[in-house]
Amino acid sequence: LFEESLEEESKAEDNTVNPLSGLVDEEIESGEFGLWSNSMRLIDNSRYSEAAENLRLLILSYPNGTYTGDANFWLGEIYLVQEMFEDSSEILNAFVAKFDDHPRKADGLYKLALAKVNLEELESAETLLQEVISNYPNSGAALLAEQDLIKLKLQ
Repeated sequence: LFEESLEEESKAEDNTVNPLSGLVDEEIESGEFGLWSNSMRLIDNSRYSEAAENLRLLILSYPNGTYTGDANFWLGEIYLVQEMFEDSSEILNAFVAKFDDHPRKADGLYKLALAKVNLEELESAETLLQEVISNYPNSGAALLAEQDLIKLKLQ
């Protein structure tokens, strides 16, 4: 009788809905890598709100994780695409401050400058664009920063 009760309890637990089931595809592994790879899949499919949820969950769950820097960058990028410039600025500012040696640092600075332009914080944007050009002269971000700097000075 006791074993039957345990089996029924176990079955009942299996039928409960995982609150994250809508966020994470079932076929990929859970954990940091699972959240990361699912986020990238969602971004590739232009499902930005869902990807943002996954990235926020990854950042909160794994603050010092392997993919936390990338998660911050992509979350800032999603907010930029969605024209949520305050949120983008906040996330990208944290990204460039915390992940100084990250391979996407130049891109993060550039994207932060774009958020600042949209927030009409033009002096800050100009400073960031100059920083990209000075510190990452051979990057794609520097080429874009040079073009945007010219546009800013023409305004």
